Amino acid sequence: MSIINNGRHNAVRFTFANGYEVSAIWGSGSYSSSRDVGMFDVDSLIHPKFVPSEDVEIAVFDEAGNWATETFFPGNDDQVKGHLPVDELVDLLVRVRDYKKEAIV
Repeated sequence: MSIINNGRHNAVRFTFANGYEVSAIWGSGSYSSSRDVGMFDVDSLIHPKFVPSEDVEIAVFDEAGNWATETFFPGNDDQVKGHLPVDELVDLLVRVRDYKKEAIV
């Protein structure tokens, strides 16, 4: 797991044994309820700070680093899924951790 706080986004990236990764970001400019926090705050770029959020923007990547968000959210029309409640993030992490790609015969 990697935790990132670059003054613009707060983020965490989870990597699982199956090679899949889930990236979750929140804060300035993200598709989350905290998207406007620090947006125009120059001080937050100089002194990064964590901001609370009830939801996050997520992306899922397969073992080759390709976008895989739609595998877990069929019909999602973007490579990221915005405004995912934190409780659903926990469920997603379990689903991605346990995911086994179907073998193509």
